[in-house]
Amino acid sequence: MTTAKKVLLVGDCGGALGESEGPVRRVAVDVRTAGSGTEALALHRAQNADLIVTDLDLVDMTAQHLCETVRGDERLRNVSLLVLCSPEESERQRAAECRANAHIVRPVDSEALANQVARLLEIPPRASFRVLARLTVGGRDG
Repeated sequence: MTTAKKVLLVGDCGGALGESEGPVRRVAVDVRTAGSGTEALALHRAQNADLIVTDLDLVDMTAQHLCETVRGDERLRNVSLLVLCSPEESERQRAAECRANAHIVRPVDSEALANQVARLLEIPPRASFRVLARLTVGGRDG
């Protein structure tokens, strides 16, 4: 029995993952939400998320502070971090410096997000699945 992957959505990024298709739909995913960085840290401490998706700026801290706190704690650091930011160069630079595994620019392309989430959750691509089948095709023309 496989355990569900735990995804924590922090801030205002809840709708982004809900719109994604593809690889994320092929595995059991337990999605939780947190309205602030403090709430996200408490949830992550309690449940050990596999992936944290966060906005660059939260109501009580920045993604940089959240990422530094997670990476600095031996119990919390074994998680993938994905930061969502605006297309402005200054925000892209801040997101790149967060010590996150990746960042994606808003508006979020649902296919790009799904692929990034699949990579971070280590969901194998569809091409790696094979099904053995024995088929017989009947027809009228011999």
